[in-house]
Amino acid sequence: KCASCHDSFIDRWTLKEAYGLASIYSQKPLELTRCDIPTGEMAQAAWIFPELGTLDPEAEQPERLKQLSRLMTHPENGRFARTIVNRLWKQLMGRGIVHPVDAMHTRPWSEDLLDYLGVYLVEQNYDLKKVIQLIVSTRIYQSKGVHDEQKPDPDAYVFRGPIMKRMTAEQFLDSIWSITRTWPEPDKKAFKLDGRKQGGQLTAVLKAQGENVEWENRALRAVFTPQNRFQASLGRPSREQVVTDRPDLLTTLEAIYLSNGPVLAKTLSSAAEHILEKWNDNPEGMILWLFNYSLSRNPTVSEQQILQDLVGKEPVPEVVEDLLWAVFMLPEFQYIN
Repeated sequence: KCASCHDSFIDRWTLKEAYGLASIYSQKPLELTRCDIPTGEMAQAAWIFPELGTLDPEAEQPERLKQLSRLMTHPENGRFARTIVNRLWKQLMGRGIVHPVDAMHTRPWSEDLLDYLGVYLVEQNYDLKKVIQLIVSTRIYQSKGVHDEQKPDPDAYVFRGPIMKRMTAEQFLDSIWSITRTWPEPDKKAFKLDGRKQGGQLTAVLKAQGENVEWENRALRAVFTPQNRFQASLGRPSREQVVTDRPDLLTTLEAIYLSNGPVLAKTLSSAAEHILEKWNDNPEGMILWLFNYSLSRNPTVSEQQILQDLVGKEPVPEVVEDLLWAVFMLPEFQYIN
């Protein structure tokens, strides 16, 4: 991305290399533009790893793409396979074998593991599902998660197990909606089979599965709702952005929206009214239910006592909102082990 405007300051890529790669895809000649200023130099389609082979810059675009695909998937292009398995490992384990995943020139913490998975991907004819199956079937993936120590020196990193990961914005909202039964109502007018309007992809998927699209009583997952400021603060990118990863660290904006953002506040308010309809006469049972559905465990004696004092014998919606917020803000709730 940096090298699309100028020579990268953080990696080896140059402006000319970025435009050479882009020209492989382009259907018309591209002029090099440095920081929005045309340079007068026309780019020539070129593969960024000439040591692995070259392509014909004079060929038509469809043929250039075929040549590119052969170069990318050539068995001798070990970087391609290793880049893929490194990203899969990071997604499943919380940290790449090479870290950060965008810096494949960095030394991996286990060269043997990276080589093994890369070769395995090629042997399986680039079947990603088989690589994922291989990783998730290991005892180390199924072991207890650990906290990432975030050591500044990558060479000092020692693998101790899968790193606990925070839920994505969509997972966080889906969990709250599922627990409290406050799924948003889908906008029926917005769901069209042409796929161009918001949510059209969901209707198309259901239609392809042979389902009659009836919206009554259907749960609408967050991924099919428009991105709002709350979801953006939790790291959900917009469709106009091309991203390969999401931020891991808590930001000030996220803390603000989790503390008093209107989207979460409205959800908790609606949830409190819904929950009180069932648990108004049994606050102790409400606490027990919330812990079991949210944390998959019973509250401890001290937790039960503290929350019982908070809720009181005749709970009101505002207090139930506070109860829900306190539980949903727990790292135990937000982190995936």
